[in-house]
Amino acid sequence: MNYVISTQAEDVPFSQFARYEVDVCWPNRRTILEVDSYRYHAKAEQLDTDAKRRNSLKSMGWKVITVTDGQLSGDALDVLMRQVAKDLKLRLKTPKPELRDWLLEELP
Repeated sequence: MNYVISTQAEDVPFSQFARYEVDVCWPNRRTILEVDSYRYHAKAEQLDTDAKRRNSLKSMGWKVITVTDGQLSGDALDVLMRQVAKDLKLRLKTPKPELRDWLLEELP
């Protein structure tokens, strides 16, 4: 959680920022999960910043998965877990309810 990605010299032409603090990261898979909560990501200025970050990270070779509050419960969460597992090329096991609850509490 809150992994820092520093821009490398070869990425400077594609990057809007020198460093990126991302919500969840699997560096060996170059995959990022960003939680765009309604509370912090609804204003125009934040939407602009989010788009710049996402586009820069994609140009730097990262896969960015965006998650909203609406995907963090019920069937939508189950689908999201399967999507992330597929992107990471992992076989998904059904999580224990207490582990799932813990993860939801940890996400921003």
